[in-house]
This record gives sequence, structure tokens and C-alpha cells, in this order.
Amino acid sequence: QVATLIKMLSSYTARATPETGDKETRFGPFSAQCEAGNVDVLRGPWNEEWFMELEAFPDAAHDDDADSTARAFNTLSLAPPPARKVKVSF
Repeated sequence: QVATLIKMLSSYTARATPETGDKETRFGPFSAQCEAGNVDVLRGPWNEEWFMELEAFPDAAHDDDADSTARAFNTLSLAPPPARKVKVSF
């Protein structure tokens, strides 16, 4: 399934990476940051359905939104900070 999706996205940079841990564990950091008030959400027509699925997780019939949200959050929060220029004088 992943290989097929990557082929479909051949004009984009798409990579498959393995998941570690169960979905609830992976969702934990995002959930904690939401509870702490550290997450802003862009208003859009998709909000209500997305919030309903996240609020029902892990007991929801579908968990794709929760899983992809956790993956995106964890990827971005674990990314190294952008490089910055440092001036060195000799």
C-alpha cells in the first residue's frame, strides 16, 4: 500500500518511514500540547469533522486523522531547528 502511494506521488518528494509504538502512544505528545493550550488550528470547513475524530480517539470508528495528525506533529516537533549563520572572527 505504501509503495503504491509513493508511486502515485512520483512528482513529489515522498518517503516511507516505519512507525514505532502504538497509535495512542504516538498521539500522546500532540494531545498533551493541545491540553496545555499550545496548539493553534487554522479555521476551515474540515475543522468540525477533524475535531470530532480527535476527540473520539482511540475509540472512534476511524482514526486516520488522529494518526496523521500525530505523525505530522511528532515529525515537526522532532525536526532540528533551522540552521543559522554564525559569524566567526579570527
